[in-house]
Amino acid sequence: SATDTTPVITKRCSGLMTSWTRVTHRSLIMKNSTRLVVVTAVISAASAGNACAPASMRAPSPAPAPGEAATPLPRSTASYDSLLARLRAGDLMIDYLSLRLAYAETPEYAPYDSRIESKTAMRKALTASDCRTALNVADSILATNYVDIEAHIVSAECMNRLGDHANANHHGTVARGLLESIRSYASGRTPDSAIVVIDIDEEYMLLATQGLERTTQALSTCGGHPCDVIHAVDRRSGKTQPLYFNVGIPFGSFGRAMRKDTTARTP
Repeated sequence: SATDTTPVITKRCSGLMTSWTRVTHRSLIMKNSTRLVVVTAVISAASAGNACAPASMRAPSPAPAPGEAATPLPRSTASYDSLLARLRAGDLMIDYLSLRLAYAETPEYAPYDSRIESKTAMRKALTASDCRTALNVADSILATNYVDIEAHIVSAECMNRLGDHANANHHGTVARGLLESIRSYASGRTPDSAIVVIDIDEEYMLLATQGLERTTQALSTCGGHPCDVIHAVDRRSGKTQPLYFNVGIPFGSFGRAMRKDTTARTP
């Protein structure tokens, strides 16, 4: 596997100095010979940025523009449990978009809990080639969130290193299916074609696997829903492009949780 590591840069956010490691590319070879780009370093940088929370985690949801009706958000066509059972039984041809959307309707769904400590430990273990520890942490993440792309990528990489190619193929195929369900949903190049995500990590995963580096991020409205507008630089061409992500699902979950908490606190 080839590795291309670029320098570490530093970014200041709200007075906090955060190290942002840029790209390390590593390729996983699947049984069908397709290649999945593993971007552990950039994922680490993006997720570590939770300390410098993106706009969609800091700002209140904007109201739709006057006369603008919110377009319906997609819903899953099957239950999370049924899709997960098929996946664990070896059916890798499931509808990964439905799996993600179904997970967002479960009690375990917590879009603003990025499991920072667990993921930091997982990344450190992978970097140190301590795959047993990395796999244990990845398993703990996947136990409650089987749509966590980074945990699948780490599992696939470590199982590949340990010679467990069957399970490496399983996790790599799941990671690729989840990513493709995000990428193929819409182009994300205009507000009208915003990509629906269920958490912020999905945004960063998509950027990383497409060789894009986030430069700015702001909150706007797309189709009556809150959306993240990310300007990103293509590392190959050097061109900057905007990408729009519909964050109506995580915002809706957060709003419901806040209302529930307020109701519980009301005498």
